[in-house]
Amino acid sequence: MVATEIITLHDKLQSLLDREKIAQSPKNYLPIACEFGKELARNQLLNGIKQTIAETGKLGFARSPELKAKAFVERNTAKNLLLLYKDTVPALSIYLQEYEDIEKTSQPMSWDQAYGLDYVLWKACFLIGNDRSADHSVILKQLITFGENGQIIGYIFSQSLNEWQYYLALIEQNKKTALWYSVHYLIRLHELNDIEGRLKKRYALLQDNQRFALYCFDLDTQNFDKALEQYDVQKARSLDFDIEECKMHLHQVWEFIKPKLLLQAKDNQITEIANDSYDESSGILIVRGIPVPFQRDSLRGKILGLLFPNGIAIKGELPFDVIYENAIATRADPSWYKLSDQEKEMFKKKIYEAYEGINERIEKKIKIKIEYLKSANTTLRIGNNTMPL
Repeated sequence: MVATEIITLHDKLQSLLDREKIAQSPKNYLPIACEFGKELARNQLLNGIKQTIAETGKLGFARSPELKAKAFVERNTAKNLLLLYKDTVPALSIYLQEYEDIEKTSQPMSWDQAYGLDYVLWKACFLIGNDRSADHSVILKQLITFGENGQIIGYIFSQSLNEWQYYLALIEQNKKTALWYSVHYLIRLHELNDIEGRLKKRYALLQDNQRFALYCFDLDTQNFDKALEQYDVQKARSLDFDIEECKMHLHQVWEFIKPKLLLQAKDNQITEIANDSYDESSGILIVRGIPVPFQRDSLRGKILGLLFPNGIAIKGELPFDVIYENAIATRADPSWYKLSDQEKEMFKKKIYEAYEGINERIEKKIKIKIEYLKSANTTLRIGNNTMPL
């Protein structure tokens, strides 16, 4: 019943978008975006689509892991040089301790950590350069790039960090229109709105002793809670929750996943219908693996027999004249084409009542709202009937 579940998800997300159109204030709008983000975060039916988005997003981050790794290697190399040199300049111990403190209290391998460590190394170089008690040119050349006239051009341990900073700036510049970021944005809203999840994340940050990350997380949750109570768009924006930006992300994600959900539903429905069957001898219809009993000699049973010849669902449509000739008329009755218009309408009504009765019984048995059979004026067909217009 995956197809039905996908359509149920589609309808739920579409209803959120319909509500979103009339929601003007942050107080009314943010809960809608949070609910959408919750489906993105938790609904397994969206995992494949999210994976596609993630794989596309990774292309924009292709060099980021490499530059990050190089930046931290350069930092550790510089730190190890300073450790070996602290006996020569004892005051370096202060900065080495500061370096160690940042490693312990900041988020590992984060930009903030890298920048903090870089600043400590810069101060250590400044200390060595201003020490006149000895010639420190050997170690300084391993830490600093000098020009022809002895001027400082750059710091060796900052080369990859500078590249990484430029790369992250490009990502930051482009992320507002990037689909991966829109997904991230909506899931983050859900996480900020999820009280149980907030408590778990806060506990994890405490356990890892990530004080700065904890501070930022607490600030985000406080601002979110305040924004959630606002009717004023400008006040919510001052708390870093811009409704127009939120709308842009919501629509961008929906425009991408909507057609893919419908295609998934169609593909799954074709597979599911192919697995349905009808046993004329017992009058048992199998729908999505669930047996639905019918009286085999009733009009409903006979219609199902025509829709499932040899127990297998037909792929096309079943005309009403075929139903009449094979399920209603006796040998003494005239053929369909000799019936008057009034007689045809009478038999059409019988067929309508029969197929509607089949649909009602299936819905009641499998406990899912599904229009299993659908009529196109003078024909019946199976499948693709739960697809939204």
